[in-house]
Amino acid sequence: MVREEVVAYLQEHGKKFKLADLRAQLTSEGVSEADFNDSFKAAQAIEKKARRARTGRLLMMVGLLCSAGGGLMLVQSRKPPPVPAPVVSSDRGFVGKAGYVLRLPDGYSAVQSTDPNDPQAEIVHFCKAGTDPTTFVDTGLYGPMGIVRLEARPNPFGTGPEGLGALNDYVTSRAQRSGEKYTVKNVQISSLLGLQLTFDAPNARVETYIIGQHSLYKFYAGEDDDILRGLVNSLRDTQEE
Repeated sequence: MVREEVVAYLQEHGKKFKLADLRAQLTSEGVSEADFNDSFKAAQAIEKKARRARTGRLLMMVGLLCSAGGGLMLVQSRKPPPVPAPVVSSDRGFVGKAGYVLRLPDGYSAVQSTDPNDPQAEIVHFCKAGTDPTTFVDTGLYGPMGIVRLEARPNPFGTGPEGLGALNDYVTSRAQRSGEKYTVKNVQISSLLGLQLTFDAPNARVETYIIGQHSLYKFYAGEDDDILRGLVNSLRDTQEE
């Protein structure tokens, strides 16, 4: 039987660890051999579908580049192309590539980046205008500096109560494996369901997960403050509405 939480676990860790180690870990947690095999096949199918989609987009981009190549070469010979600004102004709502919008706090900007290990992921850091992006590496600074990280990835859990249950099983089992102390509660943003985990010291943090129609949104902050709540509560999944 395909278990969605196992599929999600394999998608997250499949490229980082050996298959035998993952099998041993999940077996020790009560996952049967048959469930592991079925879930592994499902994870491979999802990855294969994603690769086909990426290949299609790449071929389309190559075609567009080839058709416009002459014009681009002429423009580039006259002056170098401008470097795109990584910071988005906070004077309007922020629009994410994954199909969502949210409202930035006053004085805040959004810095977009990608996950080299997951081309389908969109990562955005929300911070006070002028914040040095090198501080994003140290999550211990998120609370004092008011930084919030958002990760938008394809949703492997489904929607509705069943999707929420699968998400709960996944995030709580992962938190239990880490041995940290935490509390968890359900949250709802408009019609979107989700969970919020609050971890105690020494690695105190808040992780808020919101299930979209096609994306899973994970907010990571140092504390549950007005900045985090404002961002989460303003989230709108345009594919949901």
